Amino acid sequence: MKYFDYNATTPLNASARKALLEAQDNHWYNPSSPYREGAQVHNLLEAAREFWADELGCEKGSIIFTSGATEAANALFEHFKHTLDKDTFVGVSTIEHSAVYQSAKYYLGSRAHYLEIKKDGTLDLDNLYGFIEKKRPKLIALMALNNETGIVQPWEEVLRLCKNRGILFLCDASQWIGKLPLGELGKCDFIIGSAHKFGGPKGVGFLKIPDNFTQFRISVGGGQEMGHRSGTEDYPAIAAMVAAYQACRSYIEKHLFLFEIQKTSFEKVICMEIPGTRIVGQDSSRVWNTVGLIMPKFNNVRWIAQLSKRGFCVASGSACASKKEASSPVLSAMGYTDEEAKRFIRVSSGWQTTEDDWKDLLEGFISVWEELNQSGSGSQSTVIDL
Repeated sequence: MKYFDYNATTPLNASARKALLEAQDNHWYNPSSPYREGAQVHNLLEAAREFWADELGCEKGSIIFTSGATEAANALFEHFKHTLDKDTFVGVSTIEHSAVYQSAKYYLGSRAHYLEIKKDGTLDLDNLYGFIEKKRPKLIALMALNNETGIVQPWEEVLRLCKNRGILFLCDASQWIGKLPLGELGKCDFIIGSAHKFGGPKGVGFLKIPDNFTQFRISVGGGQEMGHRSGTEDYPAIAAMVAAYQACRSYIEKHLFLFEIQKTSFEKVICMEIPGTRIVGQDSSRVWNTVGLIMPKFNNVRWIAQLSKRGFCVASGSACASKKEASSPVLSAMGYTDEEAKRFIRVSSGWQTTEDDWKDLLEGFISVWEELNQSGSGSQSTVIDL
């Protein structure tokens, strides 16, 4: 099976697996315990925290280890539910991952204002400026790059705007970390990261908060994570997360240009071989691993089922929304019709995806195209026949 759904989750990379097993064998003790073994794990845990602080250019105390993006987003918006004035607004882009979008909607209700997206898939900055002038929000939430389309968002410009206006800025960087250099990301007030998006284990991530955010609580109890999140920390998973990121960082430092070439070549040839295929966000800045395709004919579930039979894993969009019948809010925001959205396929590669893998996938698409055309359009059933 050749895997092209890295934006959904990633296999545990070799470095992460080694770190995980070594820590499970040797450093499984409770880091809060008073004896030597526990103290050693505590020191290793703090070293991992310091690693992320150094990478992001922030204070060590700003890094909270979490179970992932969903926990972090829920905790933040629940906090703002209780701490913001009743007439205070926050701005959330309409293309946020459901972990952020739904958390804002659930906890803040009408106080959450949804920011418009342009046809090219990026945040409409004019709309944002207008919202800020009119509503004077306390917080703006914008992802670094979109999980469905791979389109890079203008988060750096929004960060500067928020800093100048005294507005807090939340950036969900789950898809950015491990794929692109961190750059100025650490200057964001809040950053969400999730290990399983960059070759680490599921169930571990981190949240970066401002230095003065001392009253923030994800959970109460034993007072771990500097009082922000109670519960015994899973050091082996945290160690694996660090190792996974280091491996991904090394790959992009060495091969980023090659990764871009492989993606661009695939896009060029598939549009030639399957006439009418369109690339979502073709003229926008996009990450090296993601291709969003609007196929010329046939429902995406038919494409996905046939590609699966040929040994390829691709997706119809966000994994968290794949079992829902509603159209993608990301594609809707970009102006695509429901019918076009039903023909959308997301291809997302990984750090060890080879040129031959891309070529094989291309041949798979062409083979499916020929087979579907030979059988006729037939029924547009959404039942996957495996």
